[in-house]
Amino acid sequence: MMYELLMLLIFVGTLAVMGVTIVSVGVAIGLTVVMMLFFGVLGMLLKWLPVLIVIAIVYYFVKKR
Repeated sequence: MMYELLMLLIFVGTLAVMGVTIVSVGVAIGLTVVMMLFFGVLGMLLKWLPVLIVIAIVYYFVKKR
């Protein structure tokens, strides 16, 4: 639900700044896709952060030997 709201706000905000034309709709769609990919990657990184920290600690101790 939150991603959909964020996508809508980015899309409408871009159109509000640029005006409603064919070009601005294309730019708004492109910007929305890029921002949603960024937030998706950020969400996955935060979700996997504990696992990545454990892997880094294990790697540090294994390599130290």
